Amino acid sequence: MPRLRQQKWSTSKMRERQARASRLRSYRRSSFRAQVRLGEIAVLRELVTPKVLQNEAQLMRSSWVAYAYKSALVRTELFCELYLESYRTHYGKVRNFLSAGAQIPINSELFQNDARQINSLWRARQEADRLGMPYEVFLDATIGWAACHKNRKQLLAPNQLYGKEALAAAQKRWAETRETYSIFTDEWDARLFVGDEKSGLPRVQAIRLIHRRITTAKHPEIALANYMGRRGAIDETLARRMFHKRPGLVDDALRYLPAPLPPPLRAPAPIHVPGCFGLQVHARDPACSDCPLVTQCARLWEAATAELKHVLGSADPQADKKRQQATERKRRQRERERAAALVADTP
Repeated sequence: MPRLRQQKWSTSKMRERQARASRLRSYRRSSFRAQVRLGEIAVLRELVTPKVLQNEAQLMRSSWVAYAYKSALVRTELFCELYLESYRTHYGKVRNFLSAGAQIPINSELFQNDARQINSLWRARQEADRLGMPYEVFLDATIGWAACHKNRKQLLAPNQLYGKEALAAAQKRWAETRETYSIFTDEWDARLFVGDEKSGLPRVQAIRLIHRRITTAKHPEIALANYMGRRGAIDETLARRMFHKRPGLVDDALRYLPAPLPPPLRAPAPIHVPGCFGLQVHARDPACSDCPLVTQCARLWEAATAELKHVLGSADPQADKKRQQATERKRRQRERERAAALVADTP
């Protein structure tokens, strides 16, 4: 373990991470959105394993709706920041409140971390997406479960967030709090407030969420008034279509609204670019079957491959690194064998 830790924080490793993070920041300074996305995919493909990336298309459908317009990379960066925040919060509760802010189990900038940490954070974020959970709830549930466990000496590391017991704790928490978790908050993407039931998948998912909240509310008319008024999530026309089987509900809700109502947002339905865009080399996943961007997705993957070749001289840096490591291990093995043979031949 000491040797592993020394290698992990060696000067060469730190410089390599800093260069990678700097390269990502450089891509993001471009004024062209396509160039930004291309650069992001090239950088993440340096470290994130293909097996992990292949899960993204399916997870885009199950993840918490507030993340619908965030790419897989941006989601994981958010997850990374929230992990550090949750870790320090629970450290302060069970260890030392005064030193909690100084704890650095990971770097808050995703690509400043070790490759294994990045892949672990990525996989843990995918589990939160699979469960349809907001990341802060998932992290509070999993890290909180570990913090309260009598036999645990350490809080959860990234690769422990998706253990069987940790996931069970997250699922239990979400079942208990799902219907009370605040939706359509100020932090939500403005595009989730626009459109009707014929709009893209994110807006449809958001509308379904409103429908479930209202139909299960103790006072549905007050809940509907809240989403029509203060939150501006739906307008009267859409509300009447959503609750056409309960026509009196909308009229009751209007009594709780200030007059006149603020004008509803009137904007064209946004084009939804899924967060997995550019991460499917052949788009074989069934989730890609009805995606209108399949061809563009494959082209972006190819463009990212060309970018990797240009910057690193390799179309698959992960595979090349494994080959180099295997060659080095074989070389060292041969040296040990030669040394052992010399010792054996010495009289």
